[in-house]
Amino acid sequence: MDKVYRLLDWLDSAQVIDWLEALTGTPFTPSLLRAICLAEKCPVYLDCRGLEGFIKSDEPGIGYPVSGTGYSRILQPAVLKPLTLSDDEKGQPLLYVAPTQWIELEGPVVTRCAAGAKEHLSQHWSALPPNSHIVHFKTTDIESLSDKMNGGTKLPAEAENLRKQLELESAGRYVAEGEILDLRDELGAEREARLSAERRAKKAEAAAAKLRQEMEATYHAQKADEEYRAGEAYRNHLATGLTEPSADPVNGLQFPYSTKELEAMRKVASEHWANLTPDKRQPTQLSIQKALCDALGLKMDKNGDPPRKTKALATAIRPDSWPDTTG
Repeated sequence: MDKVYRLLDWLDSAQVIDWLEALTGTPFTPSLLRAICLAEKCPVYLDCRGLEGFIKSDEPGIGYPVSGTGYSRILQPAVLKPLTLSDDEKGQPLLYVAPTQWIELEGPVVTRCAAGAKEHLSQHWSALPPNSHIVHFKTTDIESLSDKMNGGTKLPAEAENLRKQLELESAGRYVAEGEILDLRDELGAEREARLSAERRAKKAEAAAAKLRQEMEATYHAQKADEEYRAGEAYRNHLATGLTEPSADPVNGLQFPYSTKELEAMRKVASEHWANLTPDKRQPTQLSIQKALCDALGLKMDKNGDPPRKTKALATAIRPDSWPDTTG
């Protein structure tokens, strides 16, 4: 059959196995021929005449309908299915493509649209065969494959080595595909965990920001209330008149007359000491002295220190229950 096979342009899988066994002296099986195709050592084709499919567009989910016009190369040999036949059935094609399975192809097609039909000699397209289809091989490709397998006088040994290599490559590819799937699952779980952590962090940040706003609002409300009460006290103080007898608002101590120093001492004591509680910071004597200077209209000395008079007055109005803080 060697001379007959060389005259044909296309061979089915049974013819390929028969011819390779004759050319290489090596027993061939459908699984071995499929392994050669998976290892991309020999291209495999599908007769697509009359087969409908589509060309993918740049927009997801949109494609253009096409019709096959000849033999197209199968770009994913993994779709090949081996068929085991009995002795009575030998000579029938042994590799086929199952129906209801999408196949990626490359070959001649015709596109049809409102503008008319257009032929493409080589086009990447996809098809879903409605029935099982046998596959074909180019005669020239089988000749090249046999030459590689023979490689000179060491025909059987070279063919056996090629077979083992193909089997190892097929097994390695199967393992690698499994590892890729496992890695994809792990990456998906890690990505979901990272997104969940980011969502929790955003919620925590939002809660913290809300709490800060509430604390700031409370602080400003308290401060405004304190300032209002202090202003009310000062306005009430001014309403009584500065010439009235000076009185201590806490202990009720009253002078029979009023002086500029007494009014200044009462004003500073009311502002800095009267409403002071243990949870607040105690004013320093220096700050009290400066407040007295402002109330009395006195100036600092050349060294920037308050006059000695204000030091004595500051000591006089400091409550006995509070320690002395200089500076």
